[in-house]
Amino acid sequence: HGGPKETALMQHIAGELVKETRLEDARDGGLVDLENDNSLQRYGAQTFYDTIDVTENGVLGDQTDVTAEKGEKLFDAAVEKLIQLCEWINSKNFNDLMPKDHM
Repeated sequence: HGGPKETALMQHIAGELVKETRLEDARDGGLVDLENDNSLQRYGAQTFYDTIDVTENGVLGDQTDVTAEKGEKLFDAAVEKLIQLCEWINSKNFNDLMPKDHM
């Protein structure tokens, strides 16, 4: 029940696993415009536990216009951020990364 980002990533990584013939059904049984559905949020927080609580099939968003190319851009951006995080962690002293005693 992946949304647009998850579907695009899967199209890039393992496109054969995406059932393209079912994307319209997924959209039509899901919740396309989560951001503008004010009944699902209070004070900036979602008010449901799981997507199946607010959709027929658990799908959020419209994945009918996603592409492997869009997935590749998302993937590359995520990899770049992960590399930056790993480099930052590597530059630190291990003990500096551990929680400090509070008592």
